[in-house]
Amino acid sequence: KQWYQRRVRGNSDDLHTLTAISALQGYVVTSMSTSKGSDGHSLAVTETGEVFSWGDGDYGKLGHGNSERQRRPRQIQALQGEEVVQVSCGYKHTGVVTSDGKLYTFGNGDNGRLGLASSCNKKLPERVLALEDFKVGQVSCGLNHTLCVSADGLHVWAFGDGDYGKLGLGSVVGKSTPTEIEALRGVGVASALAGTLPG
Repeated sequence: KQWYQRRVRGNSDDLHTLTAISALQGYVVTSMSTSKGSDGHSLAVTETGEVFSWGDGDYGKLGHGNSERQRRPRQIQALQGEEVVQVSCGYKHTGVVTSDGKLYTFGNGDNGRLGLASSCNKKLPERVLALEDFKVGQVSCGLNHTLCVSADGLHVWAFGDGDYGKLGLGSVVGKSTPTEIEALRGVGVASALAGTLPG
């Protein structure tokens, strides 16, 4: 696979060798997520819980309050004060989980994929209040839907577009707020993965 300079070096030329991301030097990056499609965006989480984003900024999916492209990693200021432990880049949206189990989403809100009871785009991270009584442990953002798992693995929620039954709720109806997948209640799910594009 090719690594693209637009994601790491500040321009759009193809880059065929691994190259250090200078904007992240001095940080210990513990995890990353990169989207597939929609011109791509990436997020990185540091060992101290900071989160950086870069790439295509359409719909506000970088979390900087605008839709601008970010050519180098930039810390998401709206998440300062939160210890981020996991991130997921969807096709046009982003999800973030904090150490105390909060779920934040931002970007394109079509089909309710942000779980905020609307289809509005969000250019800054917004907490999914429907899950405030639970501790979220993991999120996965797909093409136009989102899955998340409770920290104890006993609950899995889905929201967004329901085509083909991909929400696992027994129908093809979309949901704009997190809806528990009853078939997985109490199972002890370690993680979930929401698919993006075929191929």
